[in-house]
Amino acid sequence: MAATPDTQQTATRADVPISEARRIFTELYTDSDIIKIQELDSYSDRNFYVCVAPATEYVLKIMCKLDSNLAYIQAIANFLLQVDTKNLPFKCSKPILSKNGNTVEMISLPTDPDIKAKYCVILLTYIPG
Repeated sequence: MAATPDTQQTATRADVPISEARRIFTELYTDSDIIKIQELDSYSDRNFYVCVAPATEYVLKIMCKLDSNLAYIQAIANFLLQVDTKNLPFKCSKPILSKNGNTVEMISLPTDPDIKAKYCVILLTYIPG
């Protein structure tokens, strides 16, 4: 299916500078001092590596508009939590609860001209490699 101007617009990545990612992280997840934050390569989402202590590393994931379906992202988060309870021979990122007790948060971005637009945000444990 060819992308139309409407689907191209809704699929666009969120405009999230590092300063905004830092604010989102501290507002939604923890007030811990951030040692390092940097954007990771990604196709449609915005992913940020966040380190708050030498052994405490996360990926802050801000979905594009098209993928910001709360029920769908919550289902993925629940799946990841279930995988974490199994004794499997591999590691899988685990969702971290927000200050509100949610695995997924919906936010508006001040950089988006569409003030009604909402983006799913999820914080995952970081697995090097």
